Amino acid sequence: MWLFTVTYLQHHSEDGKLYDDSSFDFARAAFETVDRDYGQIANLASHNMMDGHVAHHLFFSMIPHYQLIEARERIKKGLEKDGFINLYKVSVFFLVFFFSFHIGVHLPLLS
Repeated sequence: MWLFTVTYLQHHSEDGKLYDDSSFDFARAAFETVDRDYGQIANLASHNMMDGHVAHHLFFSMIPHYQLIEARERIKKGLEKDGFINLYKVSVFFLVFFFSFHIGVHLPLLS
């Protein structure tokens, strides 16, 4: 269940778009994925597939997992330089939201 949830969250966002065959391309779809920070231990255990997910989709056959964080930072820097940082999606909210229900912690911001 955990893997399904993480995979779902990596590929869905509040403002995500769906493309049909006429408008789909890999780069556009890669920027619809989300880098989600699940904490240092979970990120390392997943070989940075969760917090380096956009880079994974952009360069899945070219960048080894141990270099995803460096790739992520370079992607963000390049997007910012060229005025396209709005394409990059990152979130930590779902970690808080997901675990608050599973460990029974009441979070005022969710009330």
